[in-house]
Amino acid sequence: MGVGRVIKIEIPKFEMILKYDELDKIPASKAGVYVIYGEYNEVMYTGKAEELRSRIHNHFTGNTNTGLIYQYFYKVGFFYEDDPVYRDMYETYIINKFESKWNEFKCFTFKSYRDIYRFKRIPKFQRWERKVHTKNRCNHIKDNGEQCKRYVVVNEKYCNSHLKMHV
Repeated sequence: MGVGRVIKIEIPKFEMILKYDELDKIPASKAGVYVIYGEYNEVMYTGKAEELRSRIHNHFTGNTNTGLIYQYFYKVGFFYEDDPVYRDMYETYIINKFESKWNEFKCFTFKSYRDIYRFKRIPKFQRWERKVHTKNRCNHIKDNGEQCKRYVVVNEKYCNSHLKMHV
């Protein structure tokens, strides 16, 4: 019973690392663990799901508990795991090893951004500057001739991914 004992868990390799417009490549009914990254490869959020595709898509469209920060999500990596015990173990380990910024629970080795904001007693509506998305699609045309499927922020013609390309 030593203090500070650390276990080492072998994390499976990601099956794929995808950006928002590639989420349809995820098989429909696969269970697993996912890690969402920001634009600068920082781990923003880690989770587990019985249906990866729908859960990840909901995160990237703001329909989950990460609704206030989804516009900062850039890409997602994931691996498949059918056993719910292993999914939970991998999720907890990844959250603490890579210090996922916005995970609220299972943070045993650090304080998440949500805990910091709660501690300062900042009113919920002032915590983040929310970008308002419209129902307008991005005007970027991909190399294969298809239009980007992401929605754009008010008064913009391109989504966050393509804004820099057209400036």
